[in-house]
Amino acid sequence: MLNTKLVAERIGKIIKENNLSASSFAKMIGVQRSSISHILSGRNNPSLDLLLKIHKAFDYITLEWLILGDNSMEKPPSKIENKHNSEPIIEENDFDEKKQSLLKEIVYYYNDGSFERFFPKS
Repeated sequence: MLNTKLVAERIGKIIKENNLSASSFAKMIGVQRSSISHILSGRNNPSLDLLLKIHKAFDYITLEWLILGDNSMEKPPSKIENKHNSEPIIEENDFDEKKQSLLKEIVYYYNDGSFERFFPKS
């Protein structure tokens, strides 16, 4: 049986780890802010449609983890392709070594609502 309380906790984890507010998260996945607030408070249960919207917006998250808590949160790393055919805004060598060591992630947001996440080489 699906434990909706744990699903809501995993949604909260996604919001927190991406430094989003419930409002900005709702906008990213294309739902009303109140829908997210009600799920996080336990008033409403997340629908399959909402879970699929989350997975579409955060495609690095596995559905198995989001729905069941199984396996890890993130898909195994794969080669990131530039699907939007844009030039990088900032080249890696534009940062000094200290800044590079502090860099955790770069996120490109596109006008169509999609985004790409890049993680620096260790």
